[in-house]
Amino acid sequence: MVPVKESKSVKRAEEREKREPVTLHIVKNNIIGLDKRWHWANQRRETLRFEVEIVLS
Repeated sequence: MVPVKESKSVKRAEEREKREPVTLHIVKNNIIGLDKRWHWANQRRETLRFEVEIVLS
């Protein structure tokens, strides 16, 4: 089987994710701060690690 070649943008995103985890800001039940990495992981059925900051105000 021929290995699937990943696009450069996906590779760069994965490298960036390793450097800086995705931060979610949850303010009054609204999730703010999801970026394209969520979309890419969703398309590829992968999981992302999150740092969660909960603002109670």
